[in-house]
Amino acid sequence: MTITQISRELRLDRKTVRRYATAASADELISEERAPRRMILDAYLPYSSLPARTPEAAKVEAAAPPLSRPVGGS
Repeated sequence: MTITQISRELRLDRKTVRRYATAASADELISEERAPRRMILDAYLPYSSLPARTPEAAKVEAAAPPLSRPVGGS
């Protein structure tokens, strides 16, 4: 029986059947833990560890005049 026939009968992908058929031992079938995938935002993660507001920024913000209208308002 071919791998294609086995995969059809078991309703598994042909590559999965081939992987199991060619494995010399069960240890080969146990997958290794994958490394974490990189994300688009990984480059900016160091910035997320910064405090939300430094004391100096809070002083500047308190001294600034209030806005005449909300930002983004019409």
